[in-house]
Amino acid sequence: APNSTYRQLLPLTRAAKYTRPTCASVAWDQTPQLRLDLSLRRGTLNPEMNSVHGHNRIIIFARPPRPGQCKTRLIPAYGSIGAARIYRGLIRRTVQAAVESKRAAVELWISDTPSHPFLGRLASEFGLVQRQQRRGNLGQRMGQAMSDALRRGAGSVVLVGTDAVDLEPLDFHTAFEYLKSPDRAVLQPSLDGGYVLIGLNHTPAARLNRGIQWSSGLELDQTRRRLLEAGLQIHLMRPRLDIDLPADLRRAKRANLL
Repeated sequence: APNSTYRQLLPLTRAAKYTRPTCASVAWDQTPQLRLDLSLRRGTLNPEMNSVHGHNRIIIFARPPRPGQCKTRLIPAYGSIGAARIYRGLIRRTVQAAVESKRAAVELWISDTPSHPFLGRLASEFGLVQRQQRRGNLGQRMGQAMSDALRRGAGSVVLVGTDAVDLEPLDFHTAFEYLKSPDRAVLQPSLDGGYVLIGLNHTPAARLNRGIQWSSGLELDQTRRRLLEAGLQIHLMRPRLDIDLPADLRRAKRANLL
């Protein structure tokens, strides 16, 4: 039978104190505090929050949480249904953190059509705009989405995926504070060599993700080089934990994230 660990992700209601991340412009603390929680409870947020700070945008990349088509590396341990449930919990946590930050209008960019009913209910619950990701590899789709938001008048745009278990509203606050100055970019690393968040302001975003080796563990270094080549000042935030493998769930549990 699938391990019951995934059930601990579903409510995502654990309450704990916020820990302010320590940030650095070129490097980050090598011993990050992972003992974090969002204090995010189902149904406690007002959808009107998403109309606050409409000048900025938070883009959340998600895929429909269909069994067998998401979190496939978790399937051997939790089954296809269990892996899909875990992913739904991660999507909800990310959305709640973004909306609760009150720093930007939040858009849910979906990788497939038609959308999954869960994503439709989530968009309705939190007042999210749903948009369709365009064709191309991950870097192309990210660049297109960020460029689209900037063309529509966003002063700054932050894009996140839906794999991080410990994103909190303060992460979005920190990113947008840094992006108040021109020609800046922000990256929030993941612990596996990639990153969970990227933020830009009035930047030609579409070309910055070209030539990145995705799912290689090199994404952070390669993206950072591209941003430096574009003449941007980079702010690296404290790393966060992606959930990709059963070992990541065990690590999150040991860190008291679940």
